[in-house]
Amino acid sequence: MKSYFFVLIVLLLNVLCASASSPPDKADLLAENTVIARYEGTVNQPCMFRTAQCPDHCNHATRLARFLVLENKGYVNRSEYGDGRLNPGDIAVVDVFKSIPGQKQSIAQSISSLTPGDRVLLTIAHYYVRQKQCNFPVRPATDIKVLDKYQKAGQAQQPESESYKSQRK
Repeated sequence: MKSYFFVLIVLLLNVLCASASSPPDKADLLAENTVIARYEGTVNQPCMFRTAQCPDHCNHATRLARFLVLENKGYVNRSEYGDGRLNPGDIAVVDVFKSIPGQKQSIAQSISSLTPGDRVLLTIAHYYVRQKQCNFPVRPATDIKVLDKYQKAGQAQQPESESYKSQRK
């Protein structure tokens, strides 16, 4: 839970510096998590009124896709400052509204086609970007693949043990 709030605060505070869609030349990869996660839905994150420009000129409000981590398939940490390993039960967030350096537009399009309950293979990187006027971290989703689509109760098949029980009645 703490990591979710940390990621959220960092995203909101560094939006003014981050405006490109590909990582700048001077970006160091600090860590990378590849996880199997369940899509929980997309939520509107309003401005939190923390700067003098809020709420009219800050650009803090955004839409965040939330993923519940089910299993970590790969973790690489290249620096002592990189994000920690995402464990089962953690929440991973992906900004689908703003242009995040290193995050392709196709990621947001893929997320828009998901329904809550879908399982995905998600890769989130942690870069530290160095620019002339400011240095800042970014956490783009670099890859997303749908593993299986959630089926509604009417479409799902009964487990074999359940169908056996219903036949015996």
